[in-house]
Amino acid sequence: MVGEALRRKGYLVKQRGGFQRDRGTDLIAERGREKVIVQFKHWLAWKVHEDAVKILFADMTTQGFTEGWLVTCGRFTDYAVQWAKGKPIQTADGSLS
Repeated sequence: MVGEALRRKGYLVKQRGGFQRDRGTDLIAERGREKVIVQFKHWLAWKVHEDAVKILFADMTTQGFTEGWLVTCGRFTDYAVQWAKGKPIQTADGSLS
C-alpha cells in the first residue's frame, strides 16, 4: 500500500526485502533528485525503539538517500520519535491519534 501511494505521487518504486527479519530496506522510491529509503517494522507486541531509527539514519547517510521513512503497524517509543526530529526521517505508526 505504501509503494502504491508513492507511485501515485510520481515516485519510481523498487521493492526490496521480503518477509525475512533482515532489518533492511523494503522500498526505494525515487523522483527527480529525491531518493527515499523505506523500512517497515511489523511489530504489534513491541514498540519500535531508537536503535531502528538510528540504523535507518546510518543506511540513509552511507547509501546516499535524501530521506528515510520508518513505518510500523505498532508504535514508536517517545525517544525514537524525538531522535528522528530534525532529521530527514518520517515515522508513521499504527496510532489513530
